[in-house]
Amino acid sequence: GTRRGMAIAIALWSLAACFHAAARSVLAFILARVALGLAESAAYLAISSATLTGNHARDGGAVRMQIGSLGQVTIRDNVATRDGGGVVATDSLAVSTTTISGNTAGGRGGGLLAAGGAVNLSGSTVSGNQAATGGALFLDNARVELVFVTVAGNTGTGSAMAFSNPTSGSNLRGSLLAG
Repeated sequence: GTRRGMAIAIALWSLAACFHAAARSVLAFILARVALGLAESAAYLAISSATLTGNHARDGGAVRMQIGSLGQVTIRDNVATRDGGGVVATDSLAVSTTTISGNTAGGRGGGLLAAGGAVNLSGSTVSGNQAATGGALFLDNARVELVFVTVAGNTGTGSAMAFSNPTSGSNLRGSLLAG
């Protein structure tokens, strides 16, 4: 799925770039630019079977993505001076069998900050993270689904898990929420 989608997106972007170079009129130029923009927006980051540890950034201590997935990943001991000590996702994120622990954010979301879109966590653990607000998770205008997820031992001055502008459709099944 993901590899095929990226291959298609790269092929479409490459074709659009060729048409962009060959544009001989304003209309052809505009159409080529629109095609470039559409193909470029298909960028999808998938990380699997990896350990991301000891990183520092302004936002997203270990990783910052628009749309992506994390599978069998350990995200540990990362620092963001602002938001998302472990992860920042600015659209949709799917997380499975992943551990997010020991991360720190100076602002929101010690483990994970999601801004918009949908966040689906399954079979994962979010523990020992800290932030000013939302020690474990900070969800801003995002829908969340937690399925068999453990959220425990996180600290935040405002709260361990925080929502800003929550959207309907959030779902918790078989999950432990203990800070």
